[in-house]
Amino acid sequence: MSDEGAVHPSREVIAAWLRAQGPGERPLLHHLLGCTHCAGTAAALLAEADRAHGERNLARDRAVEAYRGLWTRLDERVTADDEELRRGRAEAERRVAELLALPPAERPARLREEPRLGTWHVAERLLRCAADHPAADPAGAFALAELATEAVARLDREAHSAGLMRELEAEAHLRFGEARRLAGRLDEASSDLRQADETAGPDPWIARGDFCRALARLRQDQGRTDEALALFGRASDLLEDAGRTGEAVAARAEEGTLDLDLWRVEEAAAAFDTVAALCLGPGVGDPVALIEAAAGSLGRQGRTAAGRQLLEQTRQHLAPTLGLDAEEELAAAEARWRADWGGPNLGEPEEPEDLEED
Repeated sequence: MSDEGAVHPSREVIAAWLRAQGPGERPLLHHLLGCTHCAGTAAALLAEADRAHGERNLARDRAVEAYRGLWTRLDERVTADDEELRRGRAEAERRVAELLALPPAERPARLREEPRLGTWHVAERLLRCAADHPAADPAGAFALAELATEAVARLDREAHSAGLMRELEAEAHLRFGEARRLAGRLDEASSDLRQADETAGPDPWIARGDFCRALARLRQDQGRTDEALALFGRASDLLEDAGRTGEAVAARAEEGTLDLDLWRVEEAAAAFDTVAALCLGPGVGDPVALIEAAAGSLGRQGRTAAGRQLLEQTRQHLAPTLGLDAEEELAAAEARWRADWGGPNLGEPEEPEDLEED
């Protein structure tokens, strides 16, 4: 199939359009434009029509103009949808900040009574807050997951896609599982992750980076280290594919740290080689900032050993490539990280905190 005369959308247009779609939805247009086989079939049919009517050149010109016009309209739609998504999420961030500023006992009632809190953006934001909540406070993460679940329950199912609803509900089960794992309640955490998988239904939930990473942590805590290592690697690959490079780096650092704990030195070196490659990949503006952010995320999530190894190992792997200035920046980043997370117990809670449930 020839590309002569074709007008291709930019990578940014494609990425923005996909982000603007509801989870689980892949319109027919996306398939037709992205499937080489179907595009070839369409081109062949067009050629047959051209030959049959003796209007090959005219038809080609019209097809090219129509194709160009399609991408112009799509670009305009993507810009509008992306802006609407940004506005919705920014509004949700403000509303959720106001909600969480209230005493915990008052939050559920406010969530139920305030109409502006009844959006899927609010539910999404509450789930993100639960994911980012400090690991030293699993009860707080659990309470945020409960709020998010109530926010999801408020949504009008007829006004939202089934795929979006399944994803939000599955994400809530995932956050419950993480909170229970942090509290040492591993059997219940396992049940939560099963529910997340079941709730997702036909969506390929096991292929999602967040789920693989949560399951990897659970398997590590259960002593099933071979499964954990495989899942950390899979999570890193999926997060990288999704453009979430910082989280891909963090997941690969967890894999490498577990390898070191198991005295798998060569495998650990390979994992941190991959980390270095990710940090030097296309689109990464500042590798040091990326590493420091990933290490900070690991610290908040209670994965302090992985955060420490990420900083130490990348300094060894990247310094020869990036030079002396970068080595000094990484050393400074490591010092800042240790000040935040490198206390006597390395940021881990001394004992799992009990979760309160109604």
